Amino acid sequence: MRANYLWIITKFAVAGLVEGLRRELCGHGVRVTLVMPGIVTSEFQQVAGYDEKNFGTFSAQFGTLLEPGDIAEGIRWLLTLPAHVHVNEVTIRPTGQSYP
Repeated sequence: MRANYLWIITKFAVAGLVEGLRRELCGHGVRVTLVMPGIVTSEFQQVAGYDEKNFGTFSAQFGTLLEPGDIAEGIRWLLTLPAHVHVNEVTIRPTGQSYP
């Protein structure tokens, strides 16, 4: 339970940092966006100690997971918006991901 609270606190701290940075820089025409990816299939799983069995069991409930290119496409979209349009936050998740 405690680890779950730390995850929430850390996520809130990053969001606060990004919002503070956005407020400081928006008057200079700089856009700052928090991109929050869901579960992405990448080398991270191996580095974090997951193997095919335990990660496969965990991720099977979410259906098709995101690929790094899916996140890149979301960032590309952000960068192509007109200069007067600002998106504060974007969450990109697999369609079947039911939790944050």
